Amino acid sequence: RPDGPPLAFGSYSDDVLGQIAAVAAAYLAVARLGLHVGALTGNVAPVWPPTGLAIAAVVLWGNRVVPGIVIGEYFANRNGLPTFSVLAMCVGNSLEAVLGALIFSRLKISRGLTRPRDVGALLLLAGLAPIASATIANLGLSRAGVFPSAPIGEPPRICGVRGHPGAPGPTPRLPRPRRARRPP
Repeated sequence: RPDGPPLAFGSYSDDVLGQIAAVAAAYLAVARLGLHVGALTGNVAPVWPPTGLAIAAVVLWGNRVVPGIVIGEYFANRNGLPTFSVLAMCVGNSLEAVLGALIFSRLKISRGLTRPRDVGALLLLAGLAPIASATIANLGLSRAGVFPSAPIGEPPRICGVRGHPGAPGPTPRLPRPRRARRPP
């Protein structure tokens, strides 16, 4: 798996710039499709297909294509949201792809998913990698005032797991269970 050069465009070859452009274009197209079939309007989708594409791109081409993920994410979500929130989504979804690719390589998942162990490891990846995206994106949305933040100790108002390929998108906040009162 190639790691690629540091994230400085001057050191990229034409091939790598082509890979970055291809990832950005594909990410944007798949993101728009995901938003188009979304159950809610705006930047909420029941599934976020670009996650799988981003993880696959980093597994195949290395971290050098991360700028393509950032570019595609930025243009997919810049409609109506504060720039800070969009940049937080870019960071979260890029980090999710890098973490997903890292988990993929560390667990030695075969690309053909030929062993039951590979399927289990892929499910683990699908459960862990979206945590980065959901946490960072929701913090960005909260800090930009898109939705109010929950007090510390309370569950977040939006549970963003749209990065999970096939998971439901942000869902309404669930009520916190009430504690039984003890008699005096």
